[in-house]
Amino acid sequence: MTGQKRQEIEIGGKRHHLLFSYNMLCMVEEQGGTKELLSADIGAKNFTGARAILWAAINASKAGSVTIEEAGDLCEKYAEEHGGIEALAQKINEMLGAANLVGATGKNPNPAPETAGP
Repeated sequence: MTGQKRQEIEIGGKRHHLLFSYNMLCMVEEQGGTKELLSADIGAKNFTGARAILWAAINASKAGSVTIEEAGDLCEKYAEEHGGIEALAQKINEMLGAANLVGATGKNPNPAPETAGP
């Protein structure tokens, strides 16, 4: 796994340090997440997955510690600050993509336009 493993997210005026690593992936699985969770976009319907990823990434960084419930509160706060749960889902997808985790999609929100072939 290569990529931008250490990242930050600001929620409620506070910067939270995140680490996307093998241990973080294991923490997500231990919370009931699956490899499929990381191989598909986190959607607005996957509240548990978004919460588990944020919780694991914060705790794996060792720069902070939150309970799973506190991670849920952070998810809710981020959604309030950024216009809804879809914004949280997009942010998590971007962070997973930047970390280049196995199977993460991390879609580019501004893809290059396709060119017509010959």
